[in-house]
Amino acid sequence: SGAPEKLAVYAAQKSALTAYLPQQMTEDEIRAYAVAKKAEGMNMGQIMGALKADHAGRYDGRTASGIVKDVAAG
Repeated sequence: SGAPEKLAVYAAQKSALTAYLPQQMTEDEIRAYAVAKKAEGMNMGQIMGALKADHAGRYDGRTASGIVKDVAAG
């Protein structure tokens, strides 16, 4: 059927392409960034805007939003 072979090819292609993608921020890195920006007096919207400007393409938006919301509320 060739399915295992195709899977191996796709896995190899993904691995090769991943090397060219920007390193994704960890949740801890996003939280630390948000805490630092909150300390500067920023609200949730301002923190998200700064995160986008400083780290575009390096984080998952849904994850970052949840973390920033939590930090901004606390």
